[in-house]
Amino acid sequence: MKMNFALGLYSYTNKSVDSNTFKKFYILITAIFDSCGITPTYFAALGNGYSGNLTKFGGQQQTKAISTNFSEITTLSIVANPKNSNEPGYDSLVSASLGYIEETGETLLCFAFDEEAIDPQSNKFEQFICALIDLKFWDFGYGASQRETNNPEFHILSLDDGNLSEKENSSLIKWYDSAPKERQTKLRGIYPINILNERQLKLKIDDSNTLENLINSDKNSSLKLIPNSALWLWKIKRSAVNKLRKKLENSESLII
Repeated sequence: MKMNFALGLYSYTNKSVDSNTFKKFYILITAIFDSCGITPTYFAALGNGYSGNLTKFGGQQQTKAISTNFSEITTLSIVANPKNSNEPGYDSLVSASLGYIEETGETLLCFAFDEEAIDPQSNKFEQFICALIDLKFWDFGYGASQRETNNPEFHILSLDDGNLSEKENSSLIKWYDSAPKERQTKLRGIYPINILNERQLKLKIDDSNTLENLINSDKNSSLKLIPNSALWLWKIKRSAVNKLRKKLENSESLII
């Protein structure tokens, strides 16, 4: 099994994650797993009194988190592995994590999975996106597949797996160097799933057009407001992602 799709949600405006949000995240993720017929196998928490290491689901670390109402936690992860797998870090079927990085002021939710387990183009996954967005205020997000990057989960987490091309490495460095304000107003890239705020939609891509104009005129794109949110869901047919990326590469809208 290989997690060949990953969704990321980012917040720099609403900093930190409180215990109630971690609790809601835990309840939501276990419900999502259950609705897909997926059994969680590992749990991890980082924070005061927590190691951050993946341990068996239902174990002492998980019991402690539940009994203390998820207090003193800064990162929470739930992982599902295939049957008979003992490699949580290398053989995951689905992985979900939520955490706050104090050094960068970034809250990040990453939901990575094997497309054989969850179809990222399905209405069901769109419902998952809406539910995850409803957890807290997010500035933007995107969903990447292996067509865009060799390791979608690492791409969402802004990590180098040691197999980046020169272009991918350069793009990652530029992302690292970009300030939160720039990330909130531009795009990291073009993906099959893009979750945009109003400022990103109003980006000028040439003298007469905004990104919103381009999306609405593109036959391979769909755009709709996400319920109970100020964010918009821009979905692109996979066969058209590269064409749109090339169209925007020389504009001021991308951080590349």
